[in-house]
Amino acid sequence: MVKKVMSQARADYRTSASDASPEIQIDHLELLGSGSARLPETSREHGADRLLAVLVKTVVGGEAASYSAGSVNDVVFFAADAKGDLLGPVGSHTASRFDLEAPDDPDWTAWGEQIEDSKLAFELFTCLQPADS
Repeated sequence: MVKKVMSQARADYRTSASDASPEIQIDHLELLGSGSARLPETSREHGADRLLAVLVKTVVGGEAASYSAGSVNDVVFFAADAKGDLLGPVGSHTASRFDLEAPDDPDWTAWGEQIEDSKLAFELFTCLQPADS
């Protein structure tokens, strides 16, 4: 599943932080690690059974590369069903970085934002952090 997710990572695009800072050119994403866990029963909605966390290095390009650190480690989340089939990106943060469709469900985005901010997501993120960060 990770290979499929990474094959859909956006490259050479512009983005800005939610704080209305200037746009930054993103060159590409590099896979650093991944992990998954079963969602708590109370969070299993929209057919989702597992949460996949993928740690990526976001490599900055364009003008920003000359005055920034050049890259930043970031975690993105995806939902899978009980069979392990990918359902889609979880949360708007992840959706903006991948060319993957979320399920056609009006409640998916709100659910995804809750999952992205959940204890499980934080624990997966913590487990994936490199020792030197």
